[in-house]
Amino acid sequence: MKKAVGLVLFAIAYFVGLSSIYAQQKGTIKGKIIDKDNGETLIGVGVLVQGTTKGTQSDIDGNYMISLESGNYTIMAQYVGYNNFKIENIEVKAGQSIEMDFIMIPQSIQMEEVVVEAKQVTNTDASLLSIQRKSYAVQDGISAQQIGKTGSSNAAESVKQITGASVEDGKYVVMRGLGDRYSTSQLNGVTMASSDPYRNSASMDLIPASMLDNIVTEKTFTPDKPGSFTGGNVNITTKSLPDKFNMTISQKFGYNSQTTTRSDFETYKGGKTDWLGYDDGTRKMPAIFQDETKRKNLEDASPLVVENPKNKLHTADKREAYDASKQFSNQFVPDSRVAPMNKSTNFSIGNRYNLGRDAVGFTLGLNYNRDFFNYKNGIQAIYQNTGNENLFEYRNVRESKSVENAQVGGLLGIGYKLGSNHTFGANFIYTNDAEKTVRTQVGSYIGQVSDSRAIFMSDALEYQQRELRSGQLNGKHVLPLKIRPEIEWTVGQSQSTQNEPDIRYFQRHKVRDPQFEVFTVDPETEEESSKFVDTTLYNMSNAEYKFPQHFYRKLQDVQRQYKIDITVPFKENSGNKIKVGGSLSDKSRNFEEYNFLMSYPQPPEKYLYSLYEGRNSQFFDQKNFGIVDTLYNASGNVSQYVLGNSYLNQVNKKNFYTGKERIAAAYLMAVYSLTKRLKIVGGARLETTDLVATSKDETVKEGKIKLVDVLPSLNLIYALTEKMNLRAAGTKTIARPNLREISPFAQFDTKTGMFILGNPNLKRTSITNLDFRWEYFPSPGELFAFSAYYKHFDDPIIRRFRPEATIPEIEWNNVDYGKVYGLEFEARKSLSIITRYLKRFTVSTNYTIIRSEQPLFPTEVANAKAIDPNYSLPKRTFQGQAPYIFNAGLSYQHDSLKFESTLSFNISGKKLYTIGQVGTPDIYENPVGMLNWKISKHLSKNLILSVFMRNLLNPSVSFTQSYKGKEYVAEQYKLGRTFDFTLAFKID
Repeated sequence: MKKAVGLVLFAIAYFVGLSSIYAQQKGTIKGKIIDKDNGETLIGVGVLVQGTTKGTQSDIDGNYMISLESGNYTIMAQYVGYNNFKIENIEVKAGQSIEMDFIMIPQSIQMEEVVVEAKQVTNTDASLLSIQRKSYAVQDGISAQQIGKTGSSNAAESVKQITGASVEDGKYVVMRGLGDRYSTSQLNGVTMASSDPYRNSASMDLIPASMLDNIVTEKTFTPDKPGSFTGGNVNITTKSLPDKFNMTISQKFGYNSQTTTRSDFETYKGGKTDWLGYDDGTRKMPAIFQDETKRKNLEDASPLVVENPKNKLHTADKREAYDASKQFSNQFVPDSRVAPMNKSTNFSIGNRYNLGRDAVGFTLGLNYNRDFFNYKNGIQAIYQNTGNENLFEYRNVRESKSVENAQVGGLLGIGYKLGSNHTFGANFIYTNDAEKTVRTQVGSYIGQVSDSRAIFMSDALEYQQRELRSGQLNGKHVLPLKIRPEIEWTVGQSQSTQNEPDIRYFQRHKVRDPQFEVFTVDPETEEESSKFVDTTLYNMSNAEYKFPQHFYRKLQDVQRQYKIDITVPFKENSGNKIKVGGSLSDKSRNFEEYNFLMSYPQPPEKYLYSLYEGRNSQFFDQKNFGIVDTLYNASGNVSQYVLGNSYLNQVNKKNFYTGKERIAAAYLMAVYSLTKRLKIVGGARLETTDLVATSKDETVKEGKIKLVDVLPSLNLIYALTEKMNLRAAGTKTIARPNLREISPFAQFDTKTGMFILGNPNLKRTSITNLDFRWEYFPSPGELFAFSAYYKHFDDPIIRRFRPEATIPEIEWNNVDYGKVYGLEFEARKSLSIITRYLKRFTVSTNYTIIRSEQPLFPTEVANAKAIDPNYSLPKRTFQGQAPYIFNAGLSYQHDSLKFESTLSFNISGKKLYTIGQVGTPDIYENPVGMLNWKISKHLSKNLILSVFMRNLLNPSVSFTQSYKGKEYVAEQYKLGRTFDFTLAFKID
């Protein structure tokens, strides 16, 4: 299989590369043509190569490109109403791409023409900052160049470097300290679907870094963007129409200090395609349990008696159902293996074909990744406040966790440029990510297990597969009128699934009893005697915790999106314009959960768990399941079938729900320069919300939200100088609960042993935003910026413990209000400002300070005071909100040696991880400083060796809560240091 994949990749590279051999003999001059006054790109500008007959025109995006033989050239841009712009002494080399931008000056400024000496610009960070400088909203971003320097492997890791950004669980973006609920994720301008029912934002780790062109985060709302973001709108732009032929093949090998080559990596028997991230059907639910009628035969474990013609018992059906218990996997405890090295293979190829004034191009990217992660002796604990001097240790276990992650993905981007006024594009993305996880826990569970001496043990064997399929068609058109109105449209469909087949959860406990009394009978005298022995007793107690279980869960979202934007300038090349448009997002969801609980046998006693003395593989032997014996009456007829271990049907209709989310929007906005320096961007967006979550249990209340919101937006941009802006914005945005949160569904969490409940009565949140920003762009690729913001929330959504629950249960609810405010600072500067000897060094840093508050429920405070009269917490911070976020990077680049090195550091402050139980202190995630170092060197023109050292400090990841001056550890583990070695062959 692996050899076949390699041959296919080689064939694609070979045949496509042949078509580009001739093109590689030439060089390319390319760039953008921009209006100096307003920063807008200009369409249809003539670009001539003096002394030749060659020339071209700028296209719909203001881009131009000319292919030339090796030599020195002068090129000139000419456009009606503007002074000519000439760039002299451009040296073109075969296979080299030179970027030259024209800054056109209106003829109102009297001069014959502008002449400059050529200076090559290859810094794509500079082009991204140029976009940022001219943007209508406060925004930050990261380019593909910077992503490559820092060694990020996917979009989630890349986003961490953006000012005010952090990432939860390695997947979900948190902007400005707000939870992922207040951030939206877009792929090429279209909202991504989430594959996690508990999250609003999409899993950013599904998009490999090799597919990225750039990531831009807009932090202030403008009417042409979704109204459901408050922290930030993260837009991932993938590669589509390249400038010329390019190809990259890379192979990575990785070593983790606490995982790789260790023999204690825990796993379990899966399918033959687990290494690819796909279950081959090994974990599929047995067919008989998919039949609702036959499942009813498993709703109780009463003895099976002979069918009486006068009753409705169907003994044959019930026997079939119980015998089918043998069809479940009987592995509940893990095996061990040696963890191999991490591996990653990436391939990308692209080309552009010029067809006269037209052009067509494509980008194809394929990736495969397989990682192993492991830790031992981690901590998982639950504490409760019982009004004593110390917190009550409800649960405290030592945890080992092993994760095998396999990911495959592909991207196909196709672009077609029709003349100077029309472009068409298509993007298709497929990613599949699977985690095979083993979690073992050993410790105390005093809150549930009645014997305080007991050692509680649990094993969870999990498999989670997430899949994203996305397709988009888009177009951009400039109408052939004097004012050049523009039309942009996108049509897309995405399907995301999260499949968790055959999650197995096995709990038990053991007690060492030195006074265990053993009774014996003398076979000759038949006298009974006893003695005390030191022994270990093994048991399972369904009265205290659940017997072994099989879970099957599947979520599927299908989302269709339509979007159109029409831009009409007030007059030709003025920069003033009106923009109108609309969008429609139509999402449907289907979620289902099946649960089967092992039934503990009554007679015969030989199948009791306690008799196996911890020999779990023998207890779970298939011969102990289903019908294990048959009893006959005196006449020789069957009187009863004897059950061994079997499974009870625990499927609950409440745990099946369907959902529909329909968001329609229309907007009107204007961009107008009130003066030469002051620009206003204002308007409003109308959004309709129609959310419905319906349980399969018709007796349960339907979760429903139906309303209309008008969201105004005002952005002011004042150009203090050509390189310095002052921005201010006042906007209104919203945050909706997701379909999972309004569904009447309770889900068991295998990590904490708690239930998480939905709430059909949730309301959407309304937010008022105020933003201010000063930004300075001293030279290409450099930036200084300072921002301040304030946000007020009405009806924010939070998670809380249900006060009436007898065992810990968490649900979503609304509180009255919330506040978030903060400051941001960002700098990116060459160190040549200090001395010319440091010209190859660039430093980048950003720092965010955030504060937030939201009130507690009055009932929560009252219940807490009943336990602890000294309880005095009136409010808490937003969940996931860090008091500070700091990023720093130091880059060194030596062009002649073709050597690069980047040292990066990221840390965020102590933030609320989850709320504590009634009266119990909240749990906070402590700061974790991540220090990474990447070194890259060209071994030859096309061969590059990279070494990426990740998490060099290897601090503990810990979650703690404080009570009366004492700190309690709720969770703790380490990630280990990772060393990646990548060899890449690259043609560009």
